Amino acid sequence: MENPYLSFIKKNRKKGKKREKSVDEEDEDVKKEKLNKALRKEERDQQEADKLLAMDERKRPYNSLKGNYHEVTEEEMEAYRMKRRQEDDPMKAFL
Repeated sequence: MENPYLSFIKKNRKKGKKREKSVDEEDEDVKKEKLNKALRKEERDQQEADKLLAMDERKRPYNSLKGNYHEVTEEEMEAYRMKRRQEDDPMKAFL
């Protein structure tokens, strides 16, 4: 009869297996993906607003600049902070 502890060790041995991602690494990947998605959305929204502002007021749809009202996520706030112009930034002249 085989020792149950020995068979457990053989079954769960990690020898030869690829290292699995830890929960923290997966969480970081998910956060990066969400941030990239929020950055793309922020860029799209900014382009849409610029297009509407360039349009003649008489031809612009009613309440077109009124945004959608939803709970702002952490990723959207981070994307806004990254895209926002910093008025007191000493390096802004070089952008």
